[in-house]
Amino acid sequence: MRQARDARSARTGSDAGADGTRGLAAFAERPPFIGVDRLLEAVAAGHQPRIVDARGPEAAQAGRVPGAVPLPARDLHPVVEGVRRIDTAEALVTLLTKRGIGADPVVVYGGGGADAAHVWWTLHYLGHEAAFLLDGGLEAWTRAGLPLEEGPSPEPSPAVRPLPGRPLPDRAIDADELKARLGDRRLAILDARTAQEYGSGPASQGAHIPGARLFPWSDALQEDARLRDREAIAHQLGDILDADEVVTYCQSGVRAAHAYALLHWLGHPRPRLYMGSWAEWGRDADAPKEAG
Repeated sequence: MRQARDARSARTGSDAGADGTRGLAAFAERPPFIGVDRLLEAVAAGHQPRIVDARGPEAAQAGRVPGAVPLPARDLHPVVEGVRRIDTAEALVTLLTKRGIGADPVVVYGGGGADAAHVWWTLHYLGHEAAFLLDGGLEAWTRAGLPLEEGPSPEPSPAVRPLPGRPLPDRAIDADELKARLGDRRLAILDARTAQEYGSGPASQGAHIPGARLFPWSDALQEDARLRDREAIAHQLGDILDADEVVTYCQSGVRAAHAYALLHWLGHPRPRLYMGSWAEWGRDADAPKEAG
């Protein structure tokens, strides 16, 4: 099968085009998301990105995209006293380089979206502009009848062109800045958790950051884990897209990464991720909270 041959050729992790960044981007009709069909077209045209599996090692051994490099989302950004903290650029680049992930084009997939988006956001935060998310994750790959690879993943060769390690801090926000800007009309806040966590619904004990709009991250997905219609999502988000900046948060900065990617896809100029999220905000006695 032609698709299977194309899929296997993606294992090299390099881009044969004259300009790898623009080359792969030309096939991503909805950046930062790229569909399986468009990925296969890019590979057939000679653009071989590094494929990254953001799931856990057991899931990757049970079946992964051929040649995919395992990089579990949970391996990124340490959890300190229950709160996920953005790791240093040096530590992140060292880990990525060891896994064979550098400045060359990357396509990340997971088991539906949030885990892959957490890896993708990390690359984006480090300034990687040729990183993409596989729309629909591994489910989309298998539905297309494409082959899987099983067993332990081979040890990847270190990346030849490591990322420069110059993070872009405006792609994140910390608790101090967010506290100081509550009520700022130029900044909107998007809560990517469930209605129960947010504090909505019968007998809910949840709460949220004051002024935050609820948009569960999974509301962006169809039943098959692919993105819903773009206009429908934009309509659901409404005037939140008119804000100069939109902060996304969840419980620990994973689901919020998917909401961040979604805003990027919708063309918002300045989404920002609050990595500490509710794990930090909820336990801070000085941080205001709102229920209902």
